[in-house]
Amino acid sequence: MDDLSLALQVALGNQKNWKDGCVAWVESRDSQCGKKRSEGFLCSRHISVAKRRAEARAAKLEAYQARKKIFHDKHISEWRERLDGVEAELERRTGVLTTDRAAYGGVGTPAIARHNQRQFSDSNVERVGELIREKESLESKIAGVHGA
Repeated sequence: MDDLSLALQVALGNQKNWKDGCVAWVESRDSQCGKKRSEGFLCSRHISVAKRRAEARAAKLEAYQARKKIFHDKHISEWRERLDGVEAELERRTGVLTTDRAAYGGVGTPAIARHNQRQFSDSNVERVGELIREKESLESKIAGVHGA
């Protein structure tokens, strides 16, 4: 780790406000350590503390990633099934009933006209919005973007 990354493990505040000496925050004194810097921004004692914290954070992140992968592997098939259902319902609610241009130009069957009007009803528009949000959520879960 570089000096700044180590210092950020134990220091508080903006880097511009760090004083001379060790920048590690000592809670019992409620102030910066201030001892002579041995390496980078920290004294020798706080370098070891910062390294321990960095290792602990890395181990915690690795454990989290392992749990996330197990969860993802366990649920991916049901997410894919649900995504197929959502896409089918979206197609049914927003898809064009016919590609016959005459049906949209005023010379069509009443069933097609009713279908086209029904697509813009408040309840259908609301449901399509819900389906689009669910589809985006499922796609990001399948891609492994979401924290599980």
